[in-house]
Amino acid sequence: MTDVRIERTERLVLKVATLAKRSIEDEENVSRAWRELRDSQGSLFDGPIASVVNLGRTCNTTTIYWASTTYRYYAVRASQSYHGTSAKSLYASVIVRTTEGAILFGKMAEHTASPNRWQLPGGTIAPPEQVATMKESYARQTALRELHEEVGLQLEPTDLRLWGIKSGGEFGDVGVFYITVMPFDVAHVREVFERHLFTESSAGRRSELVRLEAVTAPEELLIGAADSVVDYAGAVCRAFCNSIPQGC
Repeated sequence: MTDVRIERTERLVLKVATLAKRSIEDEENVSRAWRELRDSQGSLFDGPIASVVNLGRTCNTTTIYWASTTYRYYAVRASQSYHGTSAKSLYASVIVRTTEGAILFGKMAEHTASPNRWQLPGGTIAPPEQVATMKESYARQTALRELHEEVGLQLEPTDLRLWGIKSGGEFGDVGVFYITVMPFDVAHVREVFERHLFTESSAGRRSELVRLEAVTAPEELLIGAADSVVDYAGAVCRAFCNSIPQGC
């Protein structure tokens, strides 16, 4: 596993690329592992995902080369029988900064793909039907939508600023991080979140996040025996603390 890297960036470019062709043997192994996962976890949808092919950096610009593939090539990493290369996912997350100089982390619900994991609000970037529309604004809209669906905060594109790119980690997934332009009062966000949970429950829907905590380091999270913390948590907290004049 390579170390998680957070690199600040001011501009993001997304370019379509081509995935390396897999061998017949590897395709068969993926199909077998996918069948096993579906048998053990129930219905899984093999829908389209954006897989990262490469990263490029020049000055303050980051270029992400991506290709469209399907969910099975990402999901097989959870299979004990598959030892090949899984797809590197591309996702967008939001750093909701607070007036106290902290960051909001959310705990994923039991029914999600990452149960009991603490992470930033966000989600995978699904490839658009027209690949030419896969631009920075598309990633930003994904971040905004996930923030609203998971926390209940409804912001405008101008309320977020491109902050950094995550790479490395166990599977090499790449994250596009945005940060709120203005800080939020923790009590206000908690109130919004509680209303969101009530609305989702009343409508018969299950919320993806079940708790929020404002922290400056992963060690401050109230971790239960079954909880885990996303791989980028420490790197994001350190980079965030180093970016504010008074530190954390």
